[in-house]
Amino acid sequence: MKNYWNKALIFFFSLMVVSCNVKKELTVNDFSAISIKEVITKVNSTTPSYKWLSIRGKLKVNTQDGGVPLGFSLKIAEDSLIWISITAPIIGEVNRLMITRDTIYSINRTNSSWFIKNISVFKDEYNINLSLDLIESIITNSIAIPQNNYLSSQDLNSITLDSQNDSSTYVVNLNNYNIELFVRKFSANGELTVKYIDSQLIDNFLYPKKLNVSAGSEKLSFELTLNKIKVLDTDKAPFKIPKNYNETK
Repeated sequence: MKNYWNKALIFFFSLMVVSCNVKKELTVNDFSAISIKEVITKVNSTTPSYKWLSIRGKLKVNTQDGGVPLGFSLKIAEDSLIWISITAPIIGEVNRLMITRDTIYSINRTNSSWFIKNISVFKDEYNINLSLDLIESIITNSIAIPQNNYLSSQDLNSITLDSQNDSSTYVVNLNNYNIELFVRKFSANGELTVKYIDSQLIDNFLYPKKLNVSAGSEKLSFELTLNKIKVLDTDKAPFKIPKNYNETK
């Protein structure tokens, strides 16, 4: 028995020595020959497929005090509607929003108020020109890159495209052709920055897992964590303004 263990130990240590002397080849993808047009084509060809999306997650609004932790439930009807319910610990729902192609609807539970405004309110109040399509594409990380003129710079696994047409910047991961950073400057005081931190594969598409957004002249900043995403054929987006609530302008 003793000889058996001696032989086993000798065999084990022999394997260790051999494995330590084996040269391991590191595979590195070579993206040096890829063109800007090819990158844009690959990014734009990767789009999610859904009729409705149901998303639950966490929202952290960044403030000077550190941040306010909130929860949210979000629903998207493709190309037509975005519905959001924001909740606070203990209190429950504090705000409900609905965005259509031309209108924003809001119910504020904290002060029993509501408003209905044109979607141009983003430009009027924050100096950023947001549309339903752009908001939807930011949430799903399916931002389309136009075939414009670009200045580009490249590192090992990503490429940065600076548009010469619309003051936009795109940083694309060359391993999966996901956008890692999106910046659009609407005016001297109005800029939108979206940084994608993590992703998750659902129905053969890489949806965001976590993203940071900063926007507007006052640099409103928040972090979204998308914990649960469901792809649905149908869903509901209830929105009813209570009779005793007051309209705000």
